[in-house]
Amino acid sequence: MRLETSPCLKAISSSARGRSSEPAITAFDPDEDFALPMFIAMDPPKHDVQRKVVQPIVSPDNLANFEGLIRSRVRDARFATQGDRRRRA
Repeated sequence: MRLETSPCLKAISSSARGRSSEPAITAFDPDEDFALPMFIAMDPPKHDVQRKVVQPIVSPDNLANFEGLIRSRVRDARFATQGDRRRRA
């Protein structure tokens, strides 16, 4: 089963009720004066308004157009964090 079709994942991701990421998605709790709005951390209805704007660019068909660029940048970032190891195609 592909992860994105998992019934559990769909149930969790389809409802923000009972969970919230506001004000930030970070590895630590930010200081109270750390006010950096993050779309991904917003709760509805603010998140819904932002998502409607970006949805066309992140649709699966459109992301397929960027696959080469995305893979290249991820590969570059991965190798940048691993030092001078040889790149694999």
